[in-house]
Parts: sequence; C-alpha cells; structure tokens
Amino acid sequence: NWVPCHLDDYVEDMNVHLRKYCTEIDNSRLSEVFEKCRELLDENDYLMTEGESSFLEGQINSKSIPSLRLLLKDHKNAKPNGRYPTRLLVSSKNFTQGFSKLAYKSTQNLFDRTSVQYGKHTIKNSFHFKSKLEELSLHQDDVTVVSLDIKDMYPSCTLKAAKAAVKHYASTLNDHERASISKCLDILGFSMGNTLVSFQDKYYEYGGDADPDNRGLTIGGFESGFLSDLLASFLLDKL
Repeated sequence: NWVPCHLDDYVEDMNVHLRKYCTEIDNSRLSEVFEKCRELLDENDYLMTEGESSFLEGQINSKSIPSLRLLLKDHKNAKPNGRYPTRLLVSSKNFTQGFSKLAYKSTQNLFDRTSVQYGKHTIKNSFHFKSKLEELSLHQDDVTVVSLDIKDMYPSCTLKAAKAAVKHYASTLNDHERASISKCLDILGFSMGNTLVSFQDKYYEYGGDADPDNRGLTIGGFESGFLSDLLASFLLDKL
C-alpha cells in the first residue's frame, strides 16, 4: 500500500537524518577522494583479477554520488504528527564503494575457502531457523522465543568492532592469509571513511565521526549485512 508523503515533510525528515549521520563537504573534498581512489586502485591493482580491476575502475570513473533516500517505516505506528518514522538509505552506487564490495567479498571467500566457522550463530533464513527449532523438540509452555528489532543496528556497529570480529575469526589462518585479511580491512576502512552522498544539490560525507574506526556500517552498503552478522556471531561466541 502506498503511504502519502508531502515533499516538505520528506525534506524535514531528511534533514533530521542529515544532522545525525552526515557532514556537508565542498567540491574540493570530492576531488580529493576521487584522486585517493585512483591511487588506491593503482597501488593494489596487482592483487586483483582483470575483472575486479575493471569493475573498480568503472566504479571510480563513474564519479557517481547518489542522492540519499528515505524509507517509510509504515509497519510502525504513526507519530503524533501523523507521519511515520523513516529510515535513511544510502545507495551503494557510490564511486568509492566498489572497494568495500571487493574487500568484504574477498574476506568472505577466504573464510569459506579455509572453512572458518564464522556463521554458526547466524540465521540463514526463516526455513533454516524453523528447522533448527524443530530439532530441539521444544514445547510452547516451556520456552519463550524473543525477537529483537534493534534501532539503528548498522550505524551502531562501528568499523573498529567489525575489525575485531574479522581478526578473531582470522586468528586460525596462516601469516599470508592474515596479511590478505589485513589488506582487505585497510581497503574497507578507506571505503567506509569516504562514503559520499548528496541531497538537494549539496554533498555530504556519511558517518559523521572524523575517525573511520568510529563510523558505523552504512545502511545500504555492500559490506553491512556480512559484517553485522559477523560481529553478532563474534559477540555471541564471547558470551
């Protein structure tokens, strides 16, 4: 069902998210980030396949800086003003975000190839979850199942915490493999630290904090689903 939303209300809600998550930047900052992307590609080109290199070069040369969008959370109750809560969505079609895609996929592929057990606490899908519960032969009068809807989950998962989770699961790898993971984390840090967005002819950096390690995962970012699941599993392993 479509929920009506007036333009002025949309802009007002967007400005709330901009003040919370973004910092306005000028054109000189855009040029600086573009040049850094070119340098990072040149420095690491020897590590990539031809397809990966072409993908990154295409992403960078697109100079794409997508506009921010809001999703209406119409499954929630409307606020007193009659408007529904909103969620900020950052498109991954940003010219800096190709690095995060390759970095997280390389990390995931290395973990899978070396049989690192990083997802034992992760719910793959609802059918998998249902099957696991049925194996336990639970009775509804004896147990309680709790579902959590964590507010601002991705922004609450900082890069520093995600790095700790990755390094925890990489601890069983050999020196060469851990060096590869370290390189992936460096590239991921660059990408997350330079998430550029736009709204109403202005440019912003998503994340707020000047230190990339303190920036949260991007809602809509390539890497966010994998790293948030990894971090959750890491925390549960520590219990």
